[in-house]
Amino acid sequence: MKFLVIRFKLMGDAILATSLCHSLRLSFPDATIDYVTYTPYDQLLENHASIDNVLGIDKKTRNSPIKYLRFIRSVTKKNYDVVIDAQGTAKSNFFALLSREAKFKISSARKRLSFGYTHQLSKLASVDKLEERLHLLTPLKEHFEITTTRSFDLSLTDEEISKAKSKLIKLGIDFNRPLFAFAISANESYKKWCRLEPIELVNHCRNEYVAQIILFHGLPCERFDVELFSSKLESVDDVFHGFEIESIRCLPALFSLCDLFVGNEGGPRHIAQSVGTPSVAIFSPSADKQEWLPANDPLHQGFEWRDVTDHHFDEDIEFEIGDSEYYRRYNSIKADMIKPLIKNVLANSNVNTAEPLS
Repeated sequence: MKFLVIRFKLMGDAILATSLCHSLRLSFPDATIDYVTYTPYDQLLENHASIDNVLGIDKKTRNSPIKYLRFIRSVTKKNYDVVIDAQGTAKSNFFALLSREAKFKISSARKRLSFGYTHQLSKLASVDKLEERLHLLTPLKEHFEITTTRSFDLSLTDEEISKAKSKLIKLGIDFNRPLFAFAISANESYKKWCRLEPIELVNHCRNEYVAQIILFHGLPCERFDVELFSSKLESVDDVFHGFEIESIRCLPALFSLCDLFVGNEGGPRHIAQSVGTPSVAIFSPSADKQEWLPANDPLHQGFEWRDVTDHHFDEDIEFEIGDSEYYRRYNSIKADMIKPLIKNVLANSNVNTAEPLS
């Protein structure tokens, strides 16, 4: 059988949807499984054990209706048996429309998007994003024995890991000591946790666990944030930045060598988890922890404004992303609230932390 899985954006979504590919590989070991996503996320999925072909749509193609339709036609002419549209938008709908030979064309229900699909599933209430993806396999369960798994991962080569390790050694990293990756920036300003609290958290990790801190950045705006953050530290001992991100695949290689990921919830945190690095995430009010963080995982924990035990927020008051109420809730999260999570995650991991500094 031939399967086509579609998930365009964003980074974290593209990674989580690999759970669909894992489940299909377990259920159909000899199947061909192709995955369509936007560039540069296609680079993240290279060499994936459960994906045969990663098909990336570059910016020029997705912004040109003619090029976009030509791309879809070049994909669908492979005559897939099953099309699973985990995106569920008007643009992804064309893959179903042009996959005339497919016996199953599955997506979540969307208003005015009923053309081309054989199955449109109602959205499940109170489930996380992984369960939401795996729900798309329901129509297949009526005809085949389907094994599902919540696992998602990215594959790295020994060469990529070795190259990342060489870069870190050149920066001065000592691999006999813990190395924590800190995400203190984000591609959207409303996802950035306030600067003062991360400073306290970085100092805590240096003092309590004698950890080395790597501040990474991808976009130019993130580099500015990292440099500004570093300048605000009283001491930059054991704080490193300047790890060159030549491509998006440098991030999973970097995180695979770290003992812990701490910082804003988003795509980088999903990358860290996908390569087995324990994580502690701070959720902005624009992201729901219940949806994005796998439940009851001792190695991956998070904190959101709803977890502030002494808050006085009115749950009925609506707020918009980036307004004053939004930041009031976001800024209610303090470093002291995150420290116990770091301690718990490290206690459940295999990290050998050093004795605290006296």
